[in-house]
Amino acid sequence: MSSSSSSSSHYLDAIPHCDCIPPLPAKERTSWKPSNPGRRFLNCPMSLISDDHCDFFDWIDPPVTEHYRITQNQLRAWLMVSHSDCNADLPELRRTCMWP
Repeated sequence: MSSSSSSSSHYLDAIPHCDCIPPLPAKERTSWKPSNPGRRFLNCPMSLISDDHCDFFDWIDPPVTEHYRITQNQLRAWLMVSHSDCNADLPELRRTCMWP
């Protein structure tokens, strides 16, 4: 894995775990921020559902190239415009486009 922002990571049965007490299996997610589109990372599984979570974070993928970043952002913008009539049904749009 690439660089980590976490102070430590635990591997139990070869599965990365966060720094919570007790350690929880890390959750794989995908970044869709303009700076890292499509880049996978691991973080605490509680990070999206609770303010009470650790700061575990670890990139899975290497940094994206400038060309990849520009292309992904343009493609995402095009998809949002071309599917703007579907914005009312965003969960369906995400399934169609295979977005997280």
